[in-house]
Amino acid sequence: MTFSEILTQVVALLRQQGRVSYPALKRHFDLDDDYLADLKAELIDVLQLATDENGKVLVWAGDGPVSITLPPPKPVPTPASYTPNQLGDPPALPCLTYTFFVV
Repeated sequence: MTFSEILTQVVALLRQQGRVSYPALKRHFDLDDDYLADLKAELIDVLQLATDENGKVLVWAGDGPVSITLPPPKPVPTPASYTPNQLGDPPALPCLTYTFFVV
């Protein structure tokens, strides 16, 4: 899951519950300390949707609708967009000859 996807889910969870402990977030989303610190910075400092309570709990501070802008997904080339140069020449197949005898 990307950072933006986890951030969106944390915002939804926090908005619904109002308060979430940091250990609960770490367990729920399988986060390490650095990842949790990044989420806290984004929610508290950048988006200003939450506050920290005694370094233990994240508290919802937002009001009204929340809009998180996610970066556009990277385009994934489809097989139809490949050119022969990208694929290379097809491998040479051995020529097989079959002989059938009818009795």
